[in-house]
Amino acid sequence: MTRFSPRTITILLVAALFVGVTGGVVSAWRKSRASSCVDIAGAACSSCRKESKAKFCEASYIAPQASGDIKVNGQTGCCGFEDPKLRANCEAILRCVRTTGCAVGNDPSPCFCGTIPAPVCGKGIKPPNGPCLAAYNAGLEGGPPGTALKLFGSPTSPLGVANNTFTCDVDSSCPCGQTKPGQPQPQK
Repeated sequence: MTRFSPRTITILLVAALFVGVTGGVVSAWRKSRASSCVDIAGAACSSCRKESKAKFCEASYIAPQASGDIKVNGQTGCCGFEDPKLRANCEAILRCVRTTGCAVGNDPSPCFCGTIPAPVCGKGIKPPNGPCLAAYNAGLEGGPPGTALKLFGSPTSPLGVANNTFTCDVDSSCPCGQTKPGQPQPQK
């Protein structure tokens, strides 16, 4: 049996206390950052989404999933990304899809592809020209590697989370601000 000196025991106890305290502080800091995120569509939308039984409202679709360097915090929608840039990119896509009215029903692909039919757009035969193209391209920055269409429904990407969240909101008829151009945007 190894015997430790009183000094060694004191050092080990202080180290354990330090690790415990700093771990708790970091955890509390992450939780406060995550809880400070407000769904861009508002509380009524967020509440509706949580109660919905629509397929795309399941966490496997709208809760960001960690991938590579992407850190997540367990929240759903854009608020689930730890990185403020990824969260902002996700929110920008969601805002654009909602405010331009470019989606067809619950399908946001026209917002990226524009006048190019989705199968043609998806094969890269003709470049996309949708009204949210800039937001989708910006959404690729800092996310997992891949093209916008490859990540279009991926919960590891701001693009996929934004698209899946939009589909969830439409499918569940949640009051999430699917506005047309010229109408006010959902408030933060």
